Amino acid sequence: MKNIPTVDIVVTLAKRWIVLIERTKPPFENKLCLPGGKVDPTDESDAHACAREACEEIGLNVSPEDLRHLVTIKGNADPRPGFGTSEAFTIDFPDFAVLDTCHAGSDAKKIHVREIAKLEKNEIGFDHWQAIEALRKEA
Repeated sequence: MKNIPTVDIVVTLAKRWIVLIERTKPPFENKLCLPGGKVDPTDESDAHACAREACEEIGLNVSPEDLRHLVTIKGNADPRPGFGTSEAFTIDFPDFAVLDTCHAGSDAKKIHVREIAKLEKNEIGFDHWQAIEALRKEA
């Protein structure tokens, strides 16, 4: 089966906090995950897909040019057919003010802001823990 290209966005605040969503549906319903989703293979770059998903899932408007590639997440933690690898991008904001206009949408039941250092692997859905580990290594 062909791999469906996906992206995830790691939004951090003051390099200490991370923005996660609580999923509304399976797989990983009620787990904390990074905002993200499928790339439109006809006309969308990974960075553009990432920016679009940030807007759809948490109401955050970012420019694709401001995103930095963090890590390629490899694995098959997504039980849906065709999923396996995701490109994770990151962006950091200096404080919580950027979240003033954010809201949960699309696959997100709720937005959570958590301290990166205090996250535990069992709280995180999909294989998004790989992106969190990459972020921790950069700190």
